[in-house]
Amino acid sequence: MASTRGSRSEPEHQAVLSNLYDLQARLRGDPASLVPPRGRARVERLDGAPVRPDELVRAAEARVIALRARLDQLESELQSITASLRPRERGA
Repeated sequence: MASTRGSRSEPEHQAVLSNLYDLQARLRGDPASLVPPRGRARVERLDGAPVRPDELVRAAEARVIALRARLDQLESELQSITASLRPRERGA
């Protein structure tokens, strides 16, 4: 039986892991690793076809737009809650 260790996808996997570990460190407030990933990650669809960079950009932009809309909604809800918690003015 052939071993699957050392296959071509391993460096890509290591690059993705390195990026994830760096992101986790930044989210915790720790300094990220100064060691760059050893390879470039390749993104594929479920059918194995490569994803074009313009597709990735469009998908990322759509996610940012959706996140901004959700953030606007949450900020509006927060303002409403904050306003309802303020003491009422007397005589009004």
